[in-house]
Amino acid sequence: MKKLRDYNFVVFGSTGWIGKNFIKYLSEQKCNIFLFSHKSHKKIHINGLTYKSLPIRNALDLELGNTVLIDLAFPTREKIDILGNSEYKDQIDELQKIKKVFLEKNHISQVFLSSTGAVYKSEDLYSVNKQLEENFYIEYSKKFNFSLDVARIFACIGPYYNKHDFYAFSSFMNKAIKGETIIIKSLREVYRSYIYIPNLIEFFISNFLNSKIETVQIYDAIQDNLEIRQLAKIIADTFDVNVDDNYDYKNENKPDKYLSNDKTLITYLKNQNINPSITEKEILASQIN
Repeated sequence: MKKLRDYNFVVFGSTGWIGKNFIKYLSEQKCNIFLFSHKSHKKIHINGLTYKSLPIRNALDLELGNTVLIDLAFPTREKIDILGNSEYKDQIDELQKIKKVFLEKNHISQVFLSSTGAVYKSEDLYSVNKQLEENFYIEYSKKFNFSLDVARIFACIGPYYNKHDFYAFSSFMNKAIKGETIIIKSLREVYRSYIYIPNLIEFFISNFLNSKIETVQIYDAIQDNLEIRQLAKIIADTFDVNVDDNYDYKNENKPDKYLSNDKTLITYLKNQNINPSITEKEILASQIN
């Protein structure tokens, strides 16, 4: 059976909050990890320890065997407005050139790629290029005979969550942690498919350790579908605060749905006797910075 300590784990995009969850898991397993972020040297603090993340171009200095690549490095949709279309695309192209050379120089056993549910319904610069990135890794997995996990994330929670983002979960958590009333502003129902990131990591590692042949797995990383008022209630009950849905709720407004019916993660969690529903446990863990 495979052993994690026999592999080198390389994390692209290590300074993001999902990257920090991977660092926490891999460091607790005493794995050999190499951390990279976009352009600058950064320090990451996890469980009282400090890790150094190097600029991603430095990954080209590596020549490793038995390598597992965790690729979380991709400019977010919000960067389009900041950079403009041309510079945004240039940044994506620059990253792909680095990834291509890295795959060619190292012996890759497995790749985990964080993708997005946006590939199903949107045709903006972000979603189109995420689909192209999926295709790039599928092509290279066949070329170099490595296994590939593509996890399409819709909405997520977990430790180190970036609470500066302007998402419902960020807003609700910021209010609740301060003991303030959660305010819901939406005039319509808003549905999202959520994944608790530590569960996704456990699923990926289990796949990696138990797979005996090269595989390509593409799945929606979801475990619970919630309307934001349901999410607000779970958070409010966890922190004993109130919810103020003080805007005129209009049933005639078309619901905002960003959902998946994929049962991959749900089936896995149930087989592990883990409740796939988002509960107080996941909410409490998500306050960790």
